[in-house]
This record gives sequence, structure tokens and C-alpha cells, in this order.
Amino acid sequence: MATGSGKTWTAIDTIKEMVQDEDNPIRNAIICIPKTIEEQWMQDLSERYSERHSDYYWNADKKEFADFFMDDHKNSVLLVSHWFLPQLIEVARKNPNKVKKTMLVIDELHNIGAPGYKGLVSTDDDEFDDEFDDQVKVVIKDLREDDYLPFPSRLGLSATPW
Repeated sequence: MATGSGKTWTAIDTIKEMVQDEDNPIRNAIICIPKTIEEQWMQDLSERYSERHSDYYWNADKKEFADFFMDDHKNSVLLVSHWFLPQLIEVARKNPNKVKKTMLVIDELHNIGAPGYKGLVSTDDDEFDDEFDDQVKVVIKDLREDDYLPFPSRLGLSATPW
């Protein structure tokens, strides 16, 4: 979907539909997003997903992921910064039962593991600093094909044509 065409709203509506379907095991969602669009996601969730039970955050300021995994209420949402996706994958690898009722949504999926962004995880004098000064690109080392399998439902969002 093109930029501005409603990917966020579509994802939120998909999460709601999955959670509200009694025949579906999905009870909650983890939404992995770049730091640059955290505020947009929080606003859109507030406007379009009033049925949410609880919001949890896993970013530089808040690390409430343990509370999310202990919460068994339907409609809970964990917003995870792209920066913490490697740790989230590790939690899912080690504890697949903790995410067996969770939908994983990754916004700006094209940035995850992109070879062109290697080295941008931590930058000091990087040649890319001017171009990407407010964005963080994440490279997950040792990414395996089955890393996302513990999540029974997965949705990747991207406005790129490839």
C-alpha cells in the first residue's frame, strides 16, 4: 500500500477483527514500529481501537513487556520499538507459549534486516547520519526462517514496491 493509504488503520482493523472473532485463538497483538511513528500509532490506536484492554510499551523509555506477557486479557496491545525486535524474537524463541495467542504486526517491515542498513543500529560518525538522523534501522543477526512461527498470525506493513 502506498504511503498515506491507510496501512495503520487497516492493521488496527485487522487486529480488532482477529481478536473479536470467537473462532480465532488470537487474543492480543504486538505491534513493532519505528520510533519515528510511535506517536502516530498511539493516536490511531486510541481513535480506532477503543476496545483495547491495556497498552504496554517496549521502547527506550518503557519496558513493560513482562506485564504484557502476564496479562491474559483480550485486546491488550504491546507497542515495541524496532530497536527491541531482536529481544522480542528471542523471547518468542525461548517461550513460544507466551505468544501463541498473539498477532505480530511489523510496520515498515522493509527496514528489518535490510542489508543496506547494516551499521545503522548504533551510529556515531556514520556516513548515513544526515540522511537518517531520526530513524533507526535494525539488522537482526542470525535471523532464521522459523523465528516468527511462534506467532500464529503475522502482518507486515510496507509502502515500498519490493
